[in-house]
Amino acid sequence: TYINRIPVLLASTNEDITSTTYEAPVRTLLREVENSYWDLYLAYRAVSTATTARDFAQLTAEVSEFKEQFGEDSLQAVSQARAQYFNFQRRLIGALNGSNLPGEDRFGVYGRERALRELLGITITDGRLIRPTHEPTQARVDFDWEQSVAQMLYLSPELREKKYQIKQAQLELALAKNQLLPDVNLSLLYRWVGVGSHFGSTSRSPRFPSPESSALTELTSGDFQEGEIRLEFNMPVGVRREKARIRNAQLTLRSREDFLRESERMAVSQLSDAVAKTKSHYSQLHMAANEWQASELEANTRLYQFQNRPERIDPNTVLQSQQRLAEAQINYYRALTEYNKSLNYVDYLRGTL
Repeated sequence: TYINRIPVLLASTNEDITSTTYEAPVRTLLREVENSYWDLYLAYRAVSTATTARDFAQLTAEVSEFKEQFGEDSLQAVSQARAQYFNFQRRLIGALNGSNLPGEDRFGVYGRERALRELLGITITDGRLIRPTHEPTQARVDFDWEQSVAQMLYLSPELREKKYQIKQAQLELALAKNQLLPDVNLSLLYRWVGVGSHFGSTSRSPRFPSPESSALTELTSGDFQEGEIRLEFNMPVGVRREKARIRNAQLTLRSREDFLRESERMAVSQLSDAVAKTKSHYSQLHMAANEWQASELEANTRLYQFQNRPERIDPNTVLQSQQRLAEAQINYYRALTEYNKSLNYVDYLRGTL
């Protein structure tokens, strides 16, 4: 019965393989959609940061121009403040439309929004603009290592597909070995035979072998019965081809088992690296938050001193503090999005996305 059911089992295994083959790109698409969502969130934050920095620079330039009129500031300081303003204004335009300059986003808000639309299957232009409504998590996430490895080995579609292929090779090996076995069949037959010149019967029908005999009458009389016992034995004489098939099936099975073992080892290594990256990104997020807080305090303090006590501070120092504040703010949001992407990648590898 096992050998006879092998074609059905192979068909079921092929269906499982097809299902996992379809599941893998769907899971990849989900990960790309979420990553694109956080990239769009970061692009909006870059616009907000550039706008705040531009407004800071504009205020500094206006104060510097006002003081220059009364001889309290030099033309060089005014020009430097204006240059800072135009620099942040250029960054704001690049954050919206994208820029190929080093260190800036190539796509900007509009490019990231179009990329997300492509992944979601939404028309590129419909008079609306997608804006993320959910904030990325700032909570620290610690993964249970043993549970994560167990989930990955059980749920990962790539690993499940390889396991199905091993099952397929095992069935093919059993089918190949069956070709070497002798075939023994025992048949038992017993029957009542109706013989006669005609099928139907009459009350005056003569008995067989009369020309007017009835087959139906002879069948019900039970005079003609026979039995048969048959024993069939078939065995291949030349088995070179069958043994070659067995050897090929064994090599296929061994190679798939080794491939699964190496795939699991590499998957565990990738998962270990992904979990370590989440911890590293969270530490960077924490440091970036502290940097933003310190830079904001410095920029506000120096701007206040520049407005009220200009003799105690150099305008260049104010501009540099504003530059550091803008960099610290965008670095924080970049660290925040990368942290959420790393959490997404761990779920992707575990098969729990």
